Amino acid sequence: MFRLFTYLYLIAHLFAGVAQAQKQPNFVWLTSEDNHKKFIHLYNPAGVKMTSLDRLAGQSIIFDNAFSNAPVCSVARSTLALGSYAPKNGVHNHRAFKPVATDLATIYQIFKKQGYYTVNDNKEDFNFTSNTGEQWDQIGRGADWSGRATGQPFFYINNTNLTHEQQMLFDESEKTTKPVPDLPKNFQLPAYLPDTLLMRYSYARYYQQHKLLDKHLNRVLDKLAAENLLKDTFVFYFSDHGGVLPGSKGYSREVGLQIPLVVYVPENFKHLLSPSLQKKLGKRVAGFVSFVDFLPTMAKLAGFKLSQSTDGTPFLGQDVSLTELESRQTVISYADRFGDKMDHIRTLRKGQLKYVRNFKPYRADGINQGYRFKQAALSEWRDLFHANKLNPEQAQFFTAKPAEALYDLAKDPDEINNLINAPEYQKPLQEMRQQLAQSLKEWPDLAFLPEYLLTKNADNWRHYGLEQQSKIVQAINIAQLQLEDFSRVHRKLNKAIKSGDYLSQYWALQTMLGFAEQGHKVSKKIDLLSLEKNTADTLLQAMVLAIRQQEKPEITFYQTRLNQLLTQESDAIKAIQILNIATYLNDQHQLKAALDIPLDAYQAACKNESYCKYLIRYLKNQAAYLIE
Repeated sequence: MFRLFTYLYLIAHLFAGVAQAQKQPNFVWLTSEDNHKKFIHLYNPAGVKMTSLDRLAGQSIIFDNAFSNAPVCSVARSTLALGSYAPKNGVHNHRAFKPVATDLATIYQIFKKQGYYTVNDNKEDFNFTSNTGEQWDQIGRGADWSGRATGQPFFYINNTNLTHEQQMLFDESEKTTKPVPDLPKNFQLPAYLPDTLLMRYSYARYYQQHKLLDKHLNRVLDKLAAENLLKDTFVFYFSDHGGVLPGSKGYSREVGLQIPLVVYVPENFKHLLSPSLQKKLGKRVAGFVSFVDFLPTMAKLAGFKLSQSTDGTPFLGQDVSLTELESRQTVISYADRFGDKMDHIRTLRKGQLKYVRNFKPYRADGINQGYRFKQAALSEWRDLFHANKLNPEQAQFFTAKPAEALYDLAKDPDEINNLINAPEYQKPLQEMRQQLAQSLKEWPDLAFLPEYLLTKNADNWRHYGLEQQSKIVQAINIAQLQLEDFSRVHRKLNKAIKSGDYLSQYWALQTMLGFAEQGHKVSKKIDLLSLEKNTADTLLQAMVLAIRQQEKPEITFYQTRLNQLLTQESDAIKAIQILNIATYLNDQHQLKAALDIPLDAYQAACKNESYCKYLIRYLKNQAAYLIE
């Protein structure tokens, strides 16, 4: 009888083990907004000691090199949602709000289809509208997993704005009326920032927000623990992108891209990791991971195959060894239109080297942006620049960028020493330049199509990009002429301008402007008459012509042309481009135009589309700044 009981006991436990092996884990994302890892003690001795992360850390893998692929929320979240680079899918411009390709499903749609109960507590903020009827099982403040069926796994996102940029939009007077404890003495400001009382107060105030974040995270973890769910739940803590303080959010520095990432591995599902990674629980890994990797990682852990391709690679799984993970040393990022500020930047990081390609180098990082410059410390930084009170490193932010830059982050974590001409870095420079350009061609990168052209001609952006791939490749080739000596490429640029091909003309003009801003003379071989007549982009033509005419063009030339364009256009995105040029002239050339901005006409043409409503808001921001 005893033997029979023993056999029955062993069989019961064997079947219980099989049942457990077949069960899918839960997934929880704890996301905080706009915070770089340096504010957290887990990553920086001078950071905030967060008990919430400490309680996870012993059973977690701590990623030292995790990245958002974009330094702004909606573009970053679009990458997360699709497991694909945003510029491939036309969702690279902040607040695009257009349907994504119908053959692309979001992470919550995919997990719902696989039987997961999907919950979003508070915020979605993807940079597109839903392309199907599939929605979250629950979404909204206070939503949780309680409505799921018995035994049903869940995917739950909890997002908090306690560290969001809006927390830093305070009046300068508050540094005396609302004092906060000083920063720790070993907390260092970046070398590119002026060390002022207001800047230090801003950092100290942001430091305090992390203490509030810690309390919030503990509340969620307490709820999971009280319901005995932690043993079955992977918990991912991360930020939607890097920090929010001046020079970080919205810019392509590492401080705007690098994030904290702590992944708690539940006791009942440790077997889903390779033995070598199981040994890393409570420890750190240095391999690179980014937002494109999250969707394939979770699908692998949940035990199903994705029906759509992704750009990422799982960073956890039974077949992901520690050696292979540690060998990953590459990440790509992008920055385009963020609200009312247009730019076009791509970066490639390989180990401690970072290559930056500025496709519109004539535009400074520090050109005005309506929302960002509500930060008192950022406005103070600009005022100090205009008062000529900054050193060269601090002034870089407000001057034209180089077409490309290379930084050795081991020696220069603040990215202020451009090594593009350093002899010892020429081999990696050439390799990284070629690798990045090839990646953008293969995607293809839809940012090489002007935004108004993209929104006008495409309902399915990804497919449209593939249709236009050969033209995009040609545009990239023209843009790369910026990296050569002007004397060797001016004939090619002149030929492209006269080609009659819209995109070739557009990028030849952009490239010409880059040369002009770097102090080179625009080629005398350019036929000014043909420039005036071609239809590629009259605004860019006006800029090239003005720069060609004299070293510092008269504002009347621009003023006439800008007002003509503003009255001719009813497309809000084109108007934003026009006002971006006006802002550029104002901020970088001290040329202030008297503009007649027909906001009512643009608003009437919008037809209440969500996308257009945001554009009108951005237009108002720009208009208010320009008429001050």
